[in-house]
Amino acid sequence: MDNKPAVFEPGVHGHGVAEDRQGEPQHGLVGLGWDWIEPQEGKYDFTLVDGLLDGARRHNLRLILLWFGSWKNGLSSFTPEWVKADQQRFPARPLKSGKPVGSALDAG
Repeated sequence: MDNKPAVFEPGVHGHGVAEDRQGEPQHGLVGLGWDWIEPQEGKYDFTLVDGLLDGARRHNLRLILLWFGSWKNGLSSFTPEWVKADQQRFPARPLKSGKPVGSALDAG
């Protein structure tokens, strides 16, 4: 931060906002899902990110954007539907045992 290394401990201060010693918020951790940014293949919508950045600037906060591309906590909730629906281009990968696994690419 400010061209110096920084260590952030998300969750330590609750709800992804870290405070300084006087209790003032300094930075926020925000999760973003791939499906929120590219709901249709090749069509990007950064409205959410732009709004987050604008709000952070207004309140003199720095944001840490945590990108969820496909998996989080074992669920594929951040993969866009257009990826899940195209098993030909984006096939699910089985476990080492050969058994199928619930995948980030499971359709429906």
